[in-house]
Order: sequence, then structure tokens, then C-alpha cells
Amino acid sequence: MKISLEWLREIIDVPWEANELAQRLTMAGLEVEAVESESSRFPMVVIGEVVERVKHPNADSLSACKVNVGTEVLEIVCGAPNVDAGQKVAVALVGAPIGDFVIAKRKIRGLVSNGMICSAKELGLGDDHSGIMVLAADAKIGTPFREYLGLTDTVFEIGITPNRADALSHIGVARDVAALTGAIVRKPEVNVVESKTQKADKLASVEVKNPNTCPRYSARVLRSVKIGKSPEWLQKRLQRVGIRPINNIVDVTNYVLMECGHPLHAFDYDKLDGHKIIVRNAAEGETFVTLDGKSRMLRTDTLLICDGSRGIAIAGVMGGQNSEISDGTTNVLIESAYFDPSAIRRTSKFLGLSTDSSYRFERGTDIENTIYAVNRAAQLMHEFAGGEIAEGIIDVYPDKRTPKQVIIRTARVNAVLGAELDIEEMIGACAKLGFTPTKKTDVEFSVTIPTYRPDMELEIDVIEEIARIIGYDRFAPKTPYISMHLPLRSSPPPVDVREKIRNTLVAQGYTEVVTSSLLDEHAAELFSEKLVHLANPLSAEMAVVRPHPLPQVLATIARNIHLGTKDIRIFEISRSYERAENDSIIVEKRFVGKEWLTVAACGATSAAWDSKPRQVDFYDLKGIVEKLFHAGALDKFKFIPYNSVEKSVYTPVSLSVVHGGRTVGSLGNVSPSLLKQYDVDASVCVAMIEIGAMQSGGKRPQYVPPLRFPGIVRDLAIVAPTEKSAQEIGETISRSASSPLLRAVRIFDVFEGGAVGENNRSLAFSLEFAADDRTLRDEEVAEVMSKIMNDLEQRHHFTIRSS
Repeated sequence: MKISLEWLREIIDVPWEANELAQRLTMAGLEVEAVESESSRFPMVVIGEVVERVKHPNADSLSACKVNVGTEVLEIVCGAPNVDAGQKVAVALVGAPIGDFVIAKRKIRGLVSNGMICSAKELGLGDDHSGIMVLAADAKIGTPFREYLGLTDTVFEIGITPNRADALSHIGVARDVAALTGAIVRKPEVNVVESKTQKADKLASVEVKNPNTCPRYSARVLRSVKIGKSPEWLQKRLQRVGIRPINNIVDVTNYVLMECGHPLHAFDYDKLDGHKIIVRNAAEGETFVTLDGKSRMLRTDTLLICDGSRGIAIAGVMGGQNSEISDGTTNVLIESAYFDPSAIRRTSKFLGLSTDSSYRFERGTDIENTIYAVNRAAQLMHEFAGGEIAEGIIDVYPDKRTPKQVIIRTARVNAVLGAELDIEEMIGACAKLGFTPTKKTDVEFSVTIPTYRPDMELEIDVIEEIARIIGYDRFAPKTPYISMHLPLRSSPPPVDVREKIRNTLVAQGYTEVVTSSLLDEHAAELFSEKLVHLANPLSAEMAVVRPHPLPQVLATIARNIHLGTKDIRIFEISRSYERAENDSIIVEKRFVGKEWLTVAACGATSAAWDSKPRQVDFYDLKGIVEKLFHAGALDKFKFIPYNSVEKSVYTPVSLSVVHGGRTVGSLGNVSPSLLKQYDVDASVCVAMIEIGAMQSGGKRPQYVPPLRFPGIVRDLAIVAPTEKSAQEIGETISRSASSPLLRAVRIFDVFEGGAVGENNRSLAFSLEFAADDRTLRDEEVAEVMSKIMNDLEQRHHFTIRSS
């Protein structure tokens, strides 16, 4: 937002120069992002007089001019149709920066041009580029153009944070200057001279059908005005703060907006059907043409300003072409309303339309400022456009709001700020801000918050303001005291399971991704029917809470593949939510959530000197899951084929992950039909594990010393039914041995077909035996092997092929 120092000084006495004021405002929370002095504008642009103008000999549309700039007479080629001898003009000399280019001496159709005669648009002073800007006859030749314009002002560009809607005006900034200096804010006095022949409530009526989103609507009527240009001083002020002058009526609404921060709108009174104002919600799909000429489709939550038969403005955002002020306007109705910030924000975002008005309304304006703003506008319109002001104000304000009161505890203030302020200093800071102190005791006091500070809700908000006004530099930095109560023999703090997961997967070459927990309903329906919908989504693409850990991971893979990355290794720690009841709105206890680890891979493995690249597969993910469980010192986990719950996600090559007798996850190849939904033409393997299962039941890792004595290895080949998994058979071998000498059972070969027979397969295991206190004898190992084979044959009915 731009603030004119000249304008500001009319409202309050500022004891500092521009740069010091900028520094003090910044330290007080209004960050000044830029300071632009008008004295630096228009370098090398001077006032000249066209002493001769003839037709260019080589171009019908150009003129060859001689221009006296005080120190010399320059020959300049000009293409403006209105240039003529005797005119006083603005001349950009060679070397002057104009817009994005620098004026240079150059030939134009054979004649040398030594500068440029400027139009208003070329100088950034308006939109007129039909011809050069002709200055007053008494303009002095050779005078710098900035001096002719009286450019002595300084303009601040201030970055206003979203909570400081009160500072979006010159009066708002003046209040902060007053808090810093103790000076008095000179709010412009309003003296409305009303006509006694016409009453406003007889000329127009206002009906508010939705007082929740429009708690107050004030209006005034002016008759017999004359549309024209605003005074030059007002136009300059608007230009300095970035607003283009239009006419004396519209300019006044903009001037009052920048002065006191309250948006206004002026309607052509004679274009209002029935001379009525009706504030209502739009019908679903209702269309409206705004001032920019665009037809916009509205929703039922869009607040619409209407006359007796149609919409005439989108409340708080933009007016319509059907009621705008034009050169033929003679009667005006001024709107000065308060609209609910959230309603205006929704409308502005939905329409993709942000204006000076919506910018302020959606942050919160002052509901008690509507009368002052409409009176100030009526006064200035009467002054600049003539006419008469109808008697009275139409003011629909059914539910008057009372200022908020906040209790401030002195101990809390000092604890938060790390200071030793006394209660009088706190009350003084609040009083400087316009917060009226009441009900003072020794340990606390209360303040009444003015209505122009809607951001002040809690005690901590006021504490922040106290610190801001007293000055952050008053508070010395202190190291916080931390009390350490540790036992004499303290154990190291436990490592969070999520960090263990991250460390393990990153070491395996995987990259963590973080995706949004919100997605569109179509994508969510691929994974669950029990969706949790947001009551007020920002967009259709963010309408549903993630019901499953996989959709955003697949979307990430799809996006990377489309960008050319084929070999992908990613993981995400996320939460998913499903409805617990037949209610789609997020309310406590109506939905259930789980935290998941999702690991996904596709593409080829890395090449090595002893191996060629191959496509990552189901078994790579199985190995990753085993590493994760081992990293967490979790045992008693197993894999069970075919998870019926996830049939829509996986191909038949899939496993359930079971830990402690409970299914805690799954892994497998994603089904082609699901990949097609994401336009992924590649094989993708995923594993999904509940985080809760990985942080429960784990044992502290124990150090195991290396074997001091050599072990013995025996191989065992078994013919078993195909449905028996290798893990299940390995566990059977360990139970059959029932001996501490058997240290490990590992599968190293699988054979099917041939002599093995149909529905059978041969699995070869390597059995490792060892003892901690001696070298084993063959007889000891043979005894355990015999026990294993007898149990496998007689009890489990497996066939021993070799041993």
C-alpha cells in the first residue's frame, strides 16, 4: 500500500524526515518496503516551447519541430497529430529514461531527432497517448518538469500484514505515528450541508435480506451533480498512491478509501429500478457483468447488491456496468457498508477478482466507520460536483455491535516479553493505541478495543501491541532458564521411530516426499467409499481428506515420470482418514485416522560392475520392509500372501504384513487398472505399513559378540506343497530342531516341475550350526539334522530330497 507523506502530514504532525519515519514505522510493525521521493522523478525532462513545426519531408504522419528548451533549440521529430508551434510541452532530452527505454539521438526517416516530445501516457501521468501533453501557456521554458508539476512529495510503499486492516489508509498509519509520538490525529472534519427539500429515505430504500454477511448498510443520496474532472490536487494525490483518476464522483470514493480505509461505491441513482437497494445472496448460476466488462457466474454464497429487478454490484468486490457513474449521471447514491470478511474472501477467491475494496473488506473494516465515510464522501462530492445532499442517512444496522473488552494480566505481559514493565507503562502503551483502559487492579486491568482493530481478540494480541509500541529494542535478549533433572544413570532419550524410518530408507537410496492431505473426490473414491469431506473446501481439487496413503504417492510418481524421471524411489509418512459414521463433515469422533509409512519404487535398479540393471520388483520392497522391522528391533513379523482387503490396489502378487498376530500393512505390485487412472505406464511396487506397529513391541538391540569357534553348515532340500511359503517352512525347521545349536535357516534355491510333481516345489535351505563354548562335532549336528528330517517327514509330511 502506498502512503503519501504530504497527505499524512495533513492528518498528523510528523517530527521526522522521510527515512527516519520509514525506519520507525518498520520497527513498529508497519514494514516500509520502499521510499520514493518525487524529486527524483522525470530526470532530464524539461519544459520546452515548439517554435517551429513543419511536415517531415519523408513521412506524412511525422512532423519536424524546433523546440526551445531554454539552453538551446533542439530539432525533434514528432509523430503526435496535435503538435503545433507555440505550444509549451514536456521534452525528454537525450539520455532521459522514459519507461523501459532511454532517449537517444537517432535518425528518423532521414532527419536527426534530439529528444522526444512526451504524451501523458509516456510520462506515466495518464492513459491518453493520442497526442502530446500540452502545458499551460505560462509554463517557464527550461524548468525541470518535476518542478512544474510541484513534485515535492515522498511516497512510502508499506507491506501491511493481513491482521493490520486498520492500517490500510492514511488515517490508519497516522494512528500508529500518534502512538509513537504522542501527537494528535487530525481526522478531517465533516460538515455536510443537507437540502431541506428532499429526504433520503423518501428518495431511496434499503433492504438487507442477509444481515449475517451484511450487518450494516449506510447510504446517502445526492441530486443534480455535474460530472467532470476532479481538482488537480486530488488527481495528483490519487496518482501518487497508484489510483487512476476517472471523474469527480468516482475519484471521491477512492480518495475517502485511501484517507480513512473504508470502501465506498457510487451508483447512478436514476439507473436503480424503483430506487431500491436490496442486499441478497445470488442464485446458483446467476450471471453478472462487472465494471471490467466480464460476465461472471455466481454462487449462492455470493452477496449481491441489487435494485428492484437485477444485480447492480458484487458486494465488497466490484460494481456493475448497468449502474456505473457516467458523463450523463446527475443523481448519485453512495453506498457505505460493512460486509463479513469471510464472505468477501470466499467471493474474491472464487471469482479470481481482487480489488482495493475486496482487499480491505476481506481483512475486516470498521463497522462504526460507515457513517463517517459516507458523510465525508458526500461533503467532497458536493464541493467538487455541486448539486444538493438529500437530508438524512439511510442506515440499516439492526444488531449494533459493542466493542470487545480484553483482560490483561501484568505478570503475563512480563512473562511473555521477558520484561519488568509496571502496570502504568502497560496502560500507557494501550492508551496510545486507542485501547481504553478500564477496571484496574494491582495485578490486572482491562481494555476496551476500538472497532477499527478487529484483529484484537485475545490477551496475547494486546501484549504484542504493547511490545510493538514500547519498542522491541527496549527488551534485552535473555537466555531462557532450563531446569535439568536427570537421574544419576540416565538412559539416552529414545529415538523417534519416524527418524529411524527416515534414516533407514535414505540409506537405501529412497527420497522422502511430503504431499497434501487434501485431494479431489474422484481420486479419493478409487480407494474408499467412506470419505471425509471438508465443510468449506478452498477448491474442488482439495475437497476431501486423504482416505488412503497411496493416491498422492501415485500422483507424485506420475508427475515425475511425465517429467522424464523413470527410476523412482520415494517414501512418505502421512495420515489417512475415513468416516466412522454416516456423516461426511469433519467433527470430533466422526472419523478415524491412521498414520502410515508408504514406500514406492519403479524403474530399474542401479548398474554395478558385477550386475546388470534390472527392473525393481516385489521382492525389493519385501527386503526394504524387513530392513525397517529389523532397524526397529521388531521380531515376530511375517508375510502372508494375498491381502483380500487391498485387491483393488494390488495385483495377485501381494502380501499382508502381520506383526504380533495383527495385519499392520501390505506390499505388492500396484494393479494396472489403478495405474491407468494415473496415466502411469510402468510397473510400480509399493509397501504400506502402519507407523503404530513399528513403534510398539520392539526390544532394545543387544550386542552379540562374534563366534569364537567355527560353525558347521548343512544343506537340506525339501519337497513341499506349493501353497506352503518358504518363510513358513523355515519357521517349521527351526521349531523341529528345538536346539540352540541351530543359528540360522536361509533359503537358497527353489525348483518346480519335472520329478517334483504338480502342485509341489523343491526348496533348498542352508542350516548354520554353532556353539558359543566349543567347536561342534559332526555327531552333534547329525543328531539335530536327524530330528529335523524325522519331524518334517512324519509330522508335516514333507519329502526330503537331499541333505
